[in-house]
Amino acid sequence: MTVADKRKKPRLSRLFSVYPEGAVFFITFCTHERRSLLANDAIHRAFQGFCSQALKRNIIVGRYVLMPNHLHLFVHLPNPTISLSGSNP
Repeated sequence: MTVADKRKKPRLSRLFSVYPEGAVFFITFCTHERRSLLANDAIHRAFQGFCSQALKRNIIVGRYVLMPNHLHLFVHLPNPTISLSGSNP
């Protein structure tokens, strides 16, 4: 068993069997001081451009919800050694 296997939460085990070749993350982030900066067409177009650039690197941005002061999104990373925690091997 690898170190990564030991860190997997039992409730998330289905994700690792459905996507064995990469990780799927649900990400939420907020603007600084929860300021309403994201609710406009220019920001939405910029985010769509970001998603297009990610696709060129085989990073898939799935469904997302762009709110005035935060964003929720699913991201698929094809390389199972990549982590969003900053503790990559």
